[in-house]
Amino acid sequence: MIKVLVVDDEYLQRELVKSSVPWEDLEMIVIGEAENGRQALEKSQDLVPDIIIMDINIPFINGIEVSRQIKAFLPDAQILILTAYGEFEYAKEALQLGAVSFILKPLDPEELIRELQRIKNKLTELWLQSENIQVLQRENYQREKEQFLLERIAGFHSAEENYDKWMEYNLPYMWKLCILNLCFKGQEVDKCLASESEELIQERFPKAEILYIEKNMLVILFSSDSKEEFWLKIKSLCTNLNEEIGIPETVYGGVSEIHTSISELHSAYQEAYSVLHKASKSGTICYYEPQSLASFLQSITYRPADLLYSLRAKEYDKVLLQVEQYFDQLKQKDSGNQTTFYIAIDILVHFTLYLMQMGIDISKRLEGEREIISRLSSQGDITEIKNQLCVILKNGMDLIDQHLLPSGKRKVEDARRYIEENYYLNELSLNLVAEELGVNSSYLSNIFKKESGISLSRYIITIRLEAARKLMDENPKITIVELSEKTGYTDAYYFSKSFKSSYGISPSRYLEQR
Repeated sequence: MIKVLVVDDEYLQRELVKSSVPWEDLEMIVIGEAENGRQALEKSQDLVPDIIIMDINIPFINGIEVSRQIKAFLPDAQILILTAYGEFEYAKEALQLGAVSFILKPLDPEELIRELQRIKNKLTELWLQSENIQVLQRENYQREKEQFLLERIAGFHSAEENYDKWMEYNLPYMWKLCILNLCFKGQEVDKCLASESEELIQERFPKAEILYIEKNMLVILFSSDSKEEFWLKIKSLCTNLNEEIGIPETVYGGVSEIHTSISELHSAYQEAYSVLHKASKSGTICYYEPQSLASFLQSITYRPADLLYSLRAKEYDKVLLQVEQYFDQLKQKDSGNQTTFYIAIDILVHFTLYLMQMGIDISKRLEGEREIISRLSSQGDITEIKNQLCVILKNGMDLIDQHLLPSGKRKVEDARRYIEENYYLNELSLNLVAEELGVNSSYLSNIFKKESGISLSRYIITIRLEAARKLMDENPKITIVELSEKTGYTDAYYFSKSFKSSYGISPSRYLEQR
């Protein structure tokens, strides 16, 4: 609604203005009144009106000076002057200072309505221009930021020399980082899969930066968590990407090590890129490993896939035996605690993700146990780390036997209904839906895709964009910012990008056609 402030020192004149106009029909609302120039300035600052209907002859500060001061802090405000027949010179001066027009007293209601309609049209045009300028500025800003990051990834500049630029682009200078390099199979990036992947990534890593190089999606993941927690989140993300977008049918990828400085961005890219060849053969997401650790893991025949196979076969004794054998080999080779810690955490990650796929989420319970293992890596020995890990595994195995999976089909229907009723929520995501339904997010992701044929994240996008298109059909004058807010997007730029990716046309162009 367009906000209107009425300024006149005569009470009856203010009442006449308020009663002469069908405000709702004009999509306007009177938000306040003032009876002198001082009040007009105060209420303009507090209420931020779009239109000010003001008598030129008001006490303390006249309408001419009020117009000048208001235009200084509300340059887009439209000021409509009410003036007596003999005050033309004052009215002309007010127009030069930014008033949009004037109306003679005694007031003619029809003339007032015509002027307000004209001002409304002008405001609508101004807002549309402003919105288009903001979108262009955002697109330029995004392009400049992407160019900045690409130069640093390529190693063209020293990151330390550009601290101010990192701050300007709101990039976390002191956080840990990791690079995920996803390569789409086919001739070019699949726009729908890319959009879906972006949603999944941004749910888990709000500070992630996503770049496109030919048919590769390059993702810089930032985190202020501990290295262990960061690594768990990376593994969880890759597992969800596998479930949601269909690795290996459509995408494969490489993940770098975790780095502690942005000066290592170039090294992180090289690591992620170096494992792409291996990933393309296996059709999976592969993780970079330093050669010494990779060689060592081969020497002890450490294969997490064997553990998962035994878990799925419910051969729990065999799982524990395999873990015993791995740690016996570590002890025989006198490996360091950090290597032992790496393997313990890797086993824990695979086990946790398996439980999540079964609909059992014990990630919160494991926080304490992971801290114990972390402390043991620096203070304990291999046997203590192994014993602590086996306790965690046994507790998890007990939960598998006790757990009864809920009806998948009913949960999927509940998820669909919740999304359709709450698509406008900014925070709507796989995790939120799972929390509302009382199930694990990984489990819900699996059953939703099996039952629906598309991922839950893609379903959210589809429902939001369908709602946006319906709103545009019903109200062609709606703005892009309003559309994004009404359909759950916090960013008008990202909404426009998502809409164009799905429908092949920008929302602004779609509105023009309407």
